[in-house]
Amino acid sequence: RLLSACAGLRGVMHCYSFGPRELEDYLALEQIRHENRLRVRWEIAENVRAGVLTVPPMLLQTLVENAVKYGISSRREGGELVISARFEGAALNIRVTNPGDLSAPASP
Repeated sequence: RLLSACAGLRGVMHCYSFGPRELEDYLALEQIRHENRLRVRWEIAENVRAGVLTVPPMLLQTLVENAVKYGISSRREGGELVISARFEGAALNIRVTNPGDLSAPASP
């Protein structure tokens, strides 16, 4: 629904295929920084991968940056970041998961 709601706004949309080059570059830098503590798994459905999508710029990048900062960087052992995208009917479901715990107190 977010994608549909934003479709009429000028200047806020950007087209790219999964995964966007900028996001892949960001993750490559973070993997150098975190070494073997950061593992990335892409689960992009074929019907998503096959098309060109219209999404707000930086939508996925922001989710991934937060997942790395709060779910990987704060854990001594690191963890796996999973980026998934699939259609559920006409809706695009994008999910970024990490091993972080939302119930844990935030570190200073």
